[in-house]
Amino acid sequence: HRVEERGVHQVLAAALDAVIIADDQGVVLEFNPAACAIFGYSRGDAVGHELAELIVPPDLRPKHRAGLARYSRTQVATLLDQRIEITGMRADGAIFPVELTITRIAVSGPPVYAGYVRDLSDRRRAEQELQASRHRAVEAAVAERARLERDLHDGAQQSLISLGAALARARTVLPREPQRAAAIIDDAIAMLEEAAVDLRNLARGIYPSSLTRHGLAAAMADI
Repeated sequence: HRVEERGVHQVLAAALDAVIIADDQGVVLEFNPAACAIFGYSRGDAVGHELAELIVPPDLRPKHRAGLARYSRTQVATLLDQRIEITGMRADGAIFPVELTITRIAVSGPPVYAGYVRDLSDRRRAEQELQASRHRAVEAAVAERARLERDLHDGAQQSLISLGAALARARTVLPREPQRAAAIIDDAIAMLEEAAVDLRNLARGIYPSSLTRHGLAAAMADI
């Protein structure tokens, strides 16, 4: 079953995905330029050789051959006309992810199959990079939350606790020692100012103060 029509060759040559045509024994009849680029074989190296030995990883070859034999015997399809994700093997032995669709070509005689293969390496790499980016974002958010909690505890929270204690002392001594109470209140005011500075510094790390004063456009400019 040699596919030699000129129009078919032109279509195969123009296809962006790998197109591999094989007979009912799994022997390659056609291997288009995209297949050559993806798998690293020349057309001459591929045509006439068993497909399983060329592009199927060793651990999947028995299953591939059994499926081919089963269909030839029963004509009952399990994978035909379906897109599946599986692994392929390059000429150098490298294993990589592919999307595979197998169809039966309408010709007389024993079955002839066309396999359409798309290299998923770039897509998988992009998915992994996106997942890693999301993981980094989560880690950064957790670290930032821990920093905010630490800054609140070590800064403004301690100042406010001290402020509360100072005001309690001022209230106690106020009737007997108003001047001392005034001094304590002055210290409390200083603590309050310090706490306000800490809170402003903390808020600056969360969102720009210009967001409150001048709106979103000014805040974006600050960022």
